[in-house]
Amino acid sequence: MFGYSSAKEAAEEEQDDEEYAEHQHQQQQQQQPHIRKFYRDDSFNPQKVDDLLRNEMMELSVNDRNGIYEEIHGVRCMAPLETPEFLERSLFELNAELARIPPLEKRAFCHASAMAQINTMAQNNINNQNSNTNTNNSDKKTKYVDTDEFRLRFLRCELFDVRKAARRLVNYLDLIAYCLPFQNGMLVLQRPITMSDLSDAEQSLLRKGHLQLLPFRDRSGRRVLTGVASLGIRFDPQMWYKIVLYLLVIAGDDVESQQKGIIFLIWPNPDIAKSLKLRYPINSGGRLVQMVLQCAPIRIAACHFCTPPNDPFYRIIHSVLALCMDGTRSRLKFHSGEPIELEYKINSYGIPVDLLPRTSTGNVKTTYLKQWIRQRSAFEEDILANNNHTTTTTSTNAAAAASATSATAGMDNKNYYYDMIECPGSSDVVFRQGKQVMNHPGNVAFRSLIESKSSLHETATQTQKSAIAKEVVDTMIEVRGGRFLVWDEKPCCWKAITDHNKQRHKVAIAFRNFKSYRKAMGNRQTIIQSTTIAQATTAMSIAFENLGGLDLKKRKRGCLGGCDSLSGTDNNE
Repeated sequence: MFGYSSAKEAAEEEQDDEEYAEHQHQQQQQQQPHIRKFYRDDSFNPQKVDDLLRNEMMELSVNDRNGIYEEIHGVRCMAPLETPEFLERSLFELNAELARIPPLEKRAFCHASAMAQINTMAQNNINNQNSNTNTNNSDKKTKYVDTDEFRLRFLRCELFDVRKAARRLVNYLDLIAYCLPFQNGMLVLQRPITMSDLSDAEQSLLRKGHLQLLPFRDRSGRRVLTGVASLGIRFDPQMWYKIVLYLLVIAGDDVESQQKGIIFLIWPNPDIAKSLKLRYPINSGGRLVQMVLQCAPIRIAACHFCTPPNDPFYRIIHSVLALCMDGTRSRLKFHSGEPIELEYKINSYGIPVDLLPRTSTGNVKTTYLKQWIRQRSAFEEDILANNNHTTTTTSTNAAAAASATSATAGMDNKNYYYDMIECPGSSDVVFRQGKQVMNHPGNVAFRSLIESKSSLHETATQTQKSAIAKEVVDTMIEVRGGRFLVWDEKPCCWKAITDHNKQRHKVAIAFRNFKSYRKAMGNRQTIIQSTTIAQATTAMSIAFENLGGLDLKKRKRGCLGGCDSLSGTDNNE
């Protein structure tokens, strides 16, 4: 009878659990009415999308698959080695490939070239009236889409596949001219996209901080574009696409980012699943998402999507995102779990999790964003005021910038805001208080170099110490291609230290700090050892005292029991 009751109760509990699960499922379907529709549609079925991802990975060669896997983890970069001869030959082949594309398939490109010719003729007429104006510089500045700097972006994006680079360049111009028209119209074909090309509503959405570029790079030197909170997806989709494209263009302003690509990190709040309609990404611009990702002048090295566990809504979003990332879906990583688990997973890929613009409660941090907007606005005002189209001169890789400059003869390298640095490069050494700079790749290499030469520096004379400091500076700047950067509070940006005496002074301070650190660690170790020895001595003393007390107790107990004090035997035996 007892066993029958237990079985009956177990069956009732199981039935209650099933009813509760069914109730939860129905309630979830009421909040997300399109889930059943998406699961019935084979195009967006998560199982079918997983099979698609698996088949695409299997079609790749072993070397390509291993290269993608290592690049996602930041172990290596698939970009080829660039030399002046290689860049010059690739640009020549790209120009030939662009000439072979029919005019009907490159309308925006032809329109940009025609506008450049008209502007050049008008500028030449003004120059003829004013003999003091240099005609060569004005001609170089007006032909934006014809500059080598602009075209090298697309070559690096496609790993110097000339045919793919030509198609990406043409499609990008068509995108910003016709598919996603900006506020200033066709002017975006003559210069880089600026914040003034966004409408007031789009700039307001940008200031909300749902989409932000991190202030530092990841472990391998790649920029990180984050999407947090509600991602801004409750607004007009075209506004969202324009902001994404604007940030992607900015992220590729330096040579290092063009070579290594960019990281997408999407970490939405769980509550957006209750209000977002699943038809949004498809019916309201799924094709535009695909075009933005395929036409942007920067390569997507990896895309990480972080979601709560066991939520069917995000499985559908994962399917939609995978279908939109045609050509790069093998670089999509889908992570699910609790926030702490997700932080550990993302940190294993070398992404600075502590810099994410989100709090533990899901709110958006906008402190860095406000500084970035002020800095970017000042930089773009210079572009518009001086008609200066050269932005890659702010490259974080000095060696690559030098090779690109030598290969791009005829470009105007004058940059009025050259000393304003938005994001330090992986080879740069940054000087600023705080834990954020400790894990910067350039600072890690700098500390390692200081440590390797510290013993020699301590025993050297003053003249020899100056020579060692100069050697460290030359290693970090000339050999590694980095810079010494210091944070300027007023414009909220990084400034390069160009004075050699100040650079050596920074190195001298680093040697002094390392000596103090090593001395402090030695004193700490000595204190720990002394404390350990003292604790051990005290413990042994207490142990011996306890043993002595036990022997005394035993002797007293034995005498009271009638034992012989001399022989130690019992008299009763």
